[in-house]
Amino acid sequence: MCGICISKPILASSNEESYKYISGGANFIDKAPCLSVGYRQRWEGNLGWDSAITYATLGVSHHFSWHGVVHYYLNDDKNAPYIGVGARIGEMLYNADRRWMGMISADYVIGKVLMSEGHSSHFVEMHIASPTGWRDHTTHNKGVNASPFVFLTYGVAF
Repeated sequence: MCGICISKPILASSNEESYKYISGGANFIDKAPCLSVGYRQRWEGNLGWDSAITYATLGVSHHFSWHGVVHYYLNDDKNAPYIGVGARIGEMLYNADRRWMGMISADYVIGKVLMSEGHSSHFVEMHIASPTGWRDHTTHNKGVNASPFVFLTYGVAF
């Protein structure tokens, strides 16, 4: 038998996708609104990844961050719930005393993919960033904060 006769065509999985997105939400603890722009990809099977830039503010303080997260989808469905783990790196700026701090933390994600009639992806998710290591660039103090930053967001593909 020749190789062509016994080979099967390689088909893309029905759950494989990638898209750019914009998401908005709030910090669960202090209700600071946040806005993110990112990119996510789901590979064939149950793994994927997500990366985004986020801005959150209370008016007197501003938080800029980047996160990179690996997702594990709990089933093969396109509307699958997922969990993830990764890292968040950012800067916190304070208006009153013109102070700024660098931060790095573990980023844990729980989410659910949603599909609309036109097959446009959107999702809801919760990011839990903790523990957070920080360094104040003004006073040169540093430490670890165990209280979590919790963001609830809704994202839409574009």
